[in-house]
Amino acid sequence: MSISAIPVQRGCGTRKSGGVYFETGLDPNGQPIEYFLCDPPILVDDWHLSAVGVQFIERDGITHILDWVGAKHYPNVADFLEEVKRFGLSRRLSSSLDFSRISARTRILLVHQRAWINNFQDYKTWNCPKNLPGHHPEVLTQEPETSKRMCAGVWWGDIEGGTTPKAKRLDGVGSDRDVERQMPSFSYLAQKRPETVKPQYRPAIFASFPCSRLVVVKGNHEKNLEKARRANVVLEEVDQ
Repeated sequence: MSISAIPVQRGCGTRKSGGVYFETGLDPNGQPIEYFLCDPPILVDDWHLSAVGVQFIERDGITHILDWVGAKHYPNVADFLEEVKRFGLSRRLSSSLDFSRISARTRILLVHQRAWINNFQDYKTWNCPKNLPGHHPEVLTQEPETSKRMCAGVWWGDIEGGTTPKAKRLDGVGSDRDVERQMPSFSYLAQKRPETVKPQYRPAIFASFPCSRLVVVKGNHEKNLEKARRANVVLEEVDQ
């Protein structure tokens, strides 16, 4: 059995019978989620992408999948990442795709319309979740106001739809910006945007995940199963 994502109700709902899903499963011996962040995000203003569905992109002879994460279901970039951290990645693929182009080297590149914030320095402070060797030395050593490259930490300081936290932060350090953000299957702590800041958003790629497997949800799924079999990756049928 391959490494799988956990089938729960997500921001975009539950999996549909017959649907084909790209999964990045949870592995206790795998990399932490910050390893997969695009930090800084990759701007896609001039890529002429559709804000609905998925599409292919070629890089160095490898086909990757561009997937736009809708702000309707995930208003905050952190909403999506916190969900993946807990349950793994599960993204539905259109049955009209040429699955023969998908291989074990294919990655899914995730786009969000709020992933880049032009005036990120106005947020003043943030905690960068990407604690990796050599990451953004200028961000780690300078004040946010003088940083020249946006840091992924800003996403956790730009929360809409949060409520007053029920409990204090574990580190004992609180802020009047602290909020608890409720999602369908979990909640997480972050910070709302400073009241004086009016964000200047631009669409950008915020994360890149590998493929653990493709799954097809049982239930009138035979046609899509045959299509998905053309992919050169692990394929499994699942109940949900």
